[in-house]
Amino acid sequence: MKQVKLSIVIPAYNVEKYIGRCLDSLMNQDLEPSEFEIIVVDDGSTDGTYGLLQEYASRMPHLQVHHTENQGIGLARNHGCSKMQGQYFIFMDSDDALAPDCLGTIVQTMQEKALDMLVMNYRFCDENGEIPKVFDCTTRYPLDGRVLRGQDLMLLGLTPVIWMMAYSTSFWRRNDLHFRSCWHEDEELVPRAYFLAERVSYLPAEFYHYYKNAGSFMTAYKVESTYGMISAMESLNQFRAKYVTDKVMDAYFQKRISQKLWQGFRYSICSKFPMEEQKKYIRLVKDKKLKLLPRNKYLKRVLYGCSTYLFIVYFRFNLRGKHG
Repeated sequence: MKQVKLSIVIPAYNVEKYIGRCLDSLMNQDLEPSEFEIIVVDDGSTDGTYGLLQEYASRMPHLQVHHTENQGIGLARNHGCSKMQGQYFIFMDSDDALAPDCLGTIVQTMQEKALDMLVMNYRFCDENGEIPKVFDCTTRYPLDGRVLRGQDLMLLGLTPVIWMMAYSTSFWRRNDLHFRSCWHEDEELVPRAYFLAERVSYLPAEFYHYYKNAGSFMTAYKVESTYGMISAMESLNQFRAKYVTDKVMDAYFQKRISQKLWQGFRYSICSKFPMEEQKKYIRLVKDKKLKLLPRNKYLKRVLYGCSTYLFIVYFRFNLRGKHG
């Protein structure tokens, strides 16, 4: 029996329309079925997702289907991680797809360089498969194939997207990495993973196809998701306070936390949430003793400290004007 080289962890919830595209892309790969496993966690779907997964499992012996009560994408991913047997693994979202014949190169690169994490490129696709743009890391960051510490790559400003990387299973488990049960769980976890990784490299391969579908997470962004950002950044700030001692890295974490909190606040204004929601957002940020604004925003920080109402009115006027 061949060793399982790679695990693919896929949380699924009410994706009857898309899960076939995802699984079909895993049939056209350059690893033998015995060399990789597909672990799909059906997170309490109420449509035909689970039945469709059972049909695929009857034709794909390397596909495992696990059914759980609805608990959210982060905990579904944790469940899948607890089941994996591969030396390495990747995450997929159930409405996305992989490029053909990419898994063998991922495994080979991870093995040859003894990596904790491998960063790659991805494509944005619309619902019909058209490709509006490609995310190529080298167009934004000075990356090559060297092996670096994750902290060095963090300072380049890499996007913390959980599915644009491959991971060593031993690295993941040795550091007890797992997702929180909240919105923006990947933006809380990926910086921690980078910080802990000793060996990270870049592979210039467009291995992942990200589909922006109607009803996807970003399309269905809700008011309560902004509060999830606060919870995620509170957790990341606790990690910073406990483990980050280097001044440069500490400044990086503080800046990133403020930027993500500001992103949530901006979204609430540009999406025309009621003022009461924005007041609640700011109140929660202050209660958690988190910083909403970067240090160089002096005048805005003064306004923020003096009057929540005037602060919101000021940014409602400015940000809505920029976004129509």
